[in-house]
Amino acid sequence: MLDLGAMRVRLRSRVAGLAAALAQVYRHFPLDDADPYVDSELRLDRGRDWPRIWQARLRFLADGTAPFESAPAALSLAQLEWGMNWVYAHLFSRHLLLHSGAVERHGVGLMLVASPGSGKSTLTAALSLRGFRVLSDEFGSLRLSDRRLLPLAKPVALKNTSIDLIRAWSPDAVLGPVFVGTHKGDVAHLALTQDSVSRRHEPARPGILIFPTWQADQPVELTRVMPARALSELAHNSFNYSLLGQPAFEAASDLVAGCECYRLTYGRLPEVVPVLEDLCRARSQRALV
Repeated sequence: MLDLGAMRVRLRSRVAGLAAALAQVYRHFPLDDADPYVDSELRLDRGRDWPRIWQARLRFLADGTAPFESAPAALSLAQLEWGMNWVYAHLFSRHLLLHSGAVERHGVGLMLVASPGSGKSTLTAALSLRGFRVLSDEFGSLRLSDRRLLPLAKPVALKNTSIDLIRAWSPDAVLGPVFVGTHKGDVAHLALTQDSVSRRHEPARPGILIFPTWQADQPVELTRVMPARALSELAHNSFNYSLLGQPAFEAASDLVAGCECYRLTYGRLPEVVPVLEDLCRARSQRALV
């Protein structure tokens, strides 16, 4: 059983090598199967499908249902991670789910809201290795009842050049196997720190919204975003805004009203990480006044 904070799953699999990969990227998680309650029962098994009858494949099952096509047998951990993201998006749509990295520093929740390719997962990984607590690199989960961010403590998914970039960023980076040539390119997963794992049941109060864009070798540029524009960006980068309707609008409006909102352009991690550190520290100090 994996307790990820906002979601608990039980996994059964006989795929060779998967246990070792899980032990690497979930290294700080307790593996306890004593509690019978989970949100979803998962299976990842080898199988064959038509027309690839002679090619070994992996089938991901969530509560007995296969939500997508089988994958090549070599992609065990990657297929599991994609599958768990799918399960979370479908089981927890009662929260406002934003396409966002989410971290916390100095008691301030910071969200990196952006579409794929913006560099948010790379930035989330870099921040995690400089003392930020990771809630998620994929989901900004805003609980409607109290407007708090919920942790979904899974390894940070890195792609292509980001893998070597994070390896070079910190000697403390623990990366799982690299899966080459997937539909998302080369993929690897960064293990979360002990602090992020041990605090996976601790929601965060959002205080800063960042809309990031990575551009190679560009200096850091941070500009304020007006509330109406920020609200539009949240709606565009939500998994379930239209599904929730008015509660989503009200929650997103409260989020914008309670946060400092910025557009961020950056090209080098050593320059941008201190900027975000300073933003969180300043926000925390203002909250104490």
